[in-house]
Amino acid sequence: MSIFTLLFSRAVPYAFSDIAALVTAVDDFVDTEIAAIKAKTDLIPAAPAAVGDIPTAIQNADALLIRDVSNTEASAAVHSLASAIQARIAL
Repeated sequence: MSIFTLLFSRAVPYAFSDIAALVTAVDDFVDTEIAAIKAKTDLIPAAPAAVGDIPTAIQNADALLIRDVSNTEASAAVHSLASAIQARIAL
């Protein structure tokens, strides 16, 4: 039986023992809800990922496009636009 049914099902005023029983029922209901919330929050990791561990948009693009700025100077002759056009023309 729900708490609302217990509270509002009677038109007659409650006796003290009835009120005590209703308070106990409400207390039990609240305890159940708190236990359900605690069960869910216990699943949250104690140490979530630090903000520094989340890559930026530029870092994501670099990883996706396999871009490495440190290798730009050494590979410029091979991967430059001019080299690509000259290779196409030579075909």
